[in-house]
Amino acid sequence: MQMQRSTSMRRSNSHEPPSRRSSLHRSASWGNSAGGAFPGWYGGGFGGASGPSTPAYAQGDLFDEHNLARRPRDWRPDFSVRPGIAAYIPRLGGNRSTVREYNDPIRRAIHPLLTYDPANPPIYYDTRTEPFDEADVEFLNLRRPPNPIDFAQLALQPTCAFMRVYHPRFPWYIDIHQSQPNGVTVGDVLSQINAQLHAPIHGRHFWNEELGEPERTAITLAFQERVREDKARLIPRGILQVDYFGKRVVFEGLARGAKGMWEMKTRKVDH
Repeated sequence: MQMQRSTSMRRSNSHEPPSRRSSLHRSASWGNSAGGAFPGWYGGGFGGASGPSTPAYAQGDLFDEHNLARRPRDWRPDFSVRPGIAAYIPRLGGNRSTVREYNDPIRRAIHPLLTYDPANPPIYYDTRTEPFDEADVEFLNLRRPPNPIDFAQLALQPTCAFMRVYHPRFPWYIDIHQSQPNGVTVGDVLSQINAQLHAPIHGRHFWNEELGEPERTAITLAFQERVREDKARLIPRGILQVDYFGKRVVFEGLARGAKGMWEMKTRKVDH
């Protein structure tokens, strides 16, 4: 069942590719409400169980507040939860990452349907909705429902087969690949952002030395809010990457970033 958009989730009309414990400790920081309405570890919690045939790199990992992982190496190296100038202070050993860096030397322009304008955002899309459905997207400057031609528009000019997206609060890159040989389209951007944001996490992505209790609490609250209307289906999947956005889950467009990458701009849901 697709997450339903209510009036509280819509904008008003007025407006490249790149020794463990036997159980996971239950904590108020992992899916538990104060009244115990959410189980601390339910149905795998971090993306399902692994079997003997599962490669080591894909197996689940078991951590808790007493057994924190080091900074996950699949996070982008420039991600930091430390605010302001503290984020630029180098750490001993650096931020080790296995993510392949990317630099686009060509200056490209993003399609107007995706070009972020703080005074007049071009799009309203609640990234918590799944699976991706074009009907959930509002192109605010079109003053009409979107159609397939809108989503088939090339996202960049000059066109390209790959683009990389990031968000300051999101520890992963989002890599967008063309689905057709003519280049990345608007639909590719939106559908592939949605696909990654609804990927499950591993225990090391939540219980690690990089995140503090405030960050884990914000992620947990976002999880609880997201599953509130469909607990039976959504709780077993556990925390998803989209929960790292906290309350700022509405996608409003892309802005030019460093090294030819594109920054996601998001905001809180309308109430």
